[in-house]
Amino acid sequence: MIKKLLHFLIKALLVLLIFISAGFSQTEKHRLQIIAEKPFELFLNDFSFGTHLYFDTLLQTDVYKIEAYILEDEPIKNIFKKIVYLNADLIIRLDSFYFVNVRSNPDDAQVYFDSLYFGATPLNLKLLFKPTLLELRKNGYKVHQEDISDFYNYDFFINLEKEKFEKPSFVFDYKYIALTSTIISGALAAYTKQLANKFFYKLDRSDEDLRKVKVYDRYSGIFTIGMEISFGIFVYLLLQE
Repeated sequence: MIKKLLHFLIKALLVLLIFISAGFSQTEKHRLQIIAEKPFELFLNDFSFGTHLYFDTLLQTDVYKIEAYILEDEPIKNIFKKIVYLNADLIIRLDSFYFVNVRSNPDDAQVYFDSLYFGATPLNLKLLFKPTLLELRKNGYKVHQEDISDFYNYDFFINLEKEKFEKPSFVFDYKYIALTSTIISGALAAYTKQLANKFFYKLDRSDEDLRKVKVYDRYSGIFTIGMEISFGIFVYLLLQE
């Protein structure tokens, strides 16, 4: 009885594995067609597929980055660039042009349409698709993001807002360390100067006393310089707040 049950389970498992492997091997494919009036250079997932006037192929269901560049002797590029989830037959016609002019203050901001990079400002393009999202990014400035799905005019001038960075806490700590160093250095400078005066104004001053005067004067000068440096650092950190 147990052997029959084991044989049945093994056969059932084999049948299940066959069905699973058959399902994996028969992945559905969809037709992708790209049509243009002029030759275009095509890239799929950043791989070059050469130059075409008409492109027709079958692709498995997946996400694809499709880029097409119309080959013209114009200073303004004609670009189609989109991320596409191909789960059905798709026809792309490169016959709609959207003139785009993006300027920013400051210049050299990175321009993204629908999360894909297109260049840096100032930027002039002819897009072969209708964009829905504009993003500008530049180090030290806040990301500018704008929904442009309802726009018909794509002439932009954008003032970027500077990023506000929180001052690290160590600036606060160093400020009070500098203040403490100023007080201690000042106290030591005054104390060593008093010791120098003590030995200098002795009635029975000896050569050893004069040597001590020079030593304490030297120490007083060093501590005075330290006090001035510490106070300068304190003032600088205070002004940074």
